Amino acid sequence: MSSVRAKSGHDYRLRAKYGNFIGGEWIAPAGGEYFEDISPVTGEAMTLIPRSQAEDIDRALDAAHEAAPAWGKTSPAERSAMLLKIADRMEENLPMLAEVETWDNGKSIRETTAADLPLAIDHFRYFAAAIRAEAGKPLASSPRIGKIAFTGETTTGRLIMQYASENIIPVTLEPGGKSPNIFF
Repeated sequence: MSSVRAKSGHDYRLRAKYGNFIGGEWIAPAGGEYFEDISPVTGEAMTLIPRSQAEDIDRALDAAHEAAPAWGKTSPAERSAMLLKIADRMEENLPMLAEVETWDNGKSIRETTAADLPLAIDHFRYFAAAIRAEAGKPLASSPRIGKIAFTGETTTGRLIMQYASENIIPVTLEPGGKSPNIFF
C-alpha cells in the first residue's frame, strides 16, 4: 500500500497513511479513523486517508484563525514569493505528481502531465502576480466600466465600493472571500 509503481519505472513511495495537515503538521484524525484511497487503475489501496470529524474541522479553523493576523501583515511581495515557491516545487516534481495523480484518479498520464498539473502550477503563478497588482482604485473609479465585482478582504472591499460610488458604478462584493457560491 505504500508505493505506486509508475509506468516510467519509477517507484514513488507514499506514506502508509496520512494525517490532516493542520498548522504546519500532519495530525491524526480526532476519531482515529481512516479510509483507504483506492486507485481506479488497480483497484487496490494506495494509502490511508483521515476520516475527519467536526473536531478536526474545529482544529483546522483554530489554526487558520491563529495564523490570520500574521498572514494579514505579510507583504504582497512575500505572499507572491510564497506562491511562486509552491509553483516552482510543483514544476520540479511534475513527473512524480502527475504519475501519482494518475494512479489516484485514473486519468491518463498525458492529461495529468500536460493539463492538470501545468494548469495548477499556472494558477499559483497567476495569483502570485495578481497579489502584486495596485489596480483596484483606477479600475473601480473609472467611468468606463459598467460594473465591478470584488472578492477579498473587507477593508479593500469597502474602498472598492467607495471608489465605484464616485461614478455610481454598480458593485458586487464578497467581503472576506471565504465562502464563495456559484448560482445557476
